[in-house]
Amino acid sequence: MKKIIFYALAAMAVLSGFAFGPKTLKRKLFSNKASSWISYEGKHPLHSWKAVCREVDCVVTYDEDEAKLETVAISAKVMAFDSRNTNRDSHALEALEALTYPKINFTSAQLSRNEANLIINGSLNFHGVTKPMSITTKTYTEGNTIRVEGAFPVKLSEFKVDRPALLFVKIEDEITIHFSFTFRTQ
Repeated sequence: MKKIIFYALAAMAVLSGFAFGPKTLKRKLFSNKASSWISYEGKHPLHSWKAVCREVDCVVTYDEDEAKLETVAISAKVMAFDSRNTNRDSHALEALEALTYPKINFTSAQLSRNEANLIINGSLNFHGVTKPMSITTKTYTEGNTIRVEGAFPVKLSEFKVDRPALLFVKIEDEITIHFSFTFRTQ
């Protein structure tokens, strides 16, 4: 009797695999900190500059069967942006109220492809304000490595940032965010 029950359960287990099809394998991939970064470019009538943040965390959900990214979450520390000018960085931290709003976060569960681009529709939380964003990115796959790169504009006024001034002239309202993230699939 025990053998009959065992064989019946084994047959049900095997058949249920065929009846429901193969399971989709989805994994969380964490960006490689040594090669991933976010930067912003700002402009003033007298000069322009770039600040880079390498202390950024990015995690994606990767569907191995389809070889595609499905969700993304990014978090960067405001204090980690470095323009190679401590005076400028200190003014930026004041303007961004870094002690009150220490992180910049972006999340999305809406990723789609059009031709060679990956379109990411999500929410950007910056300076205590959350806004929807649509970002067009390029993805590159080489062996077990996926690289995602892109850029998008941000208007500081939309995020209630009081723009710093130099010689009584404020920096431009629009900054450009650039990013590059690398992931290993195995």
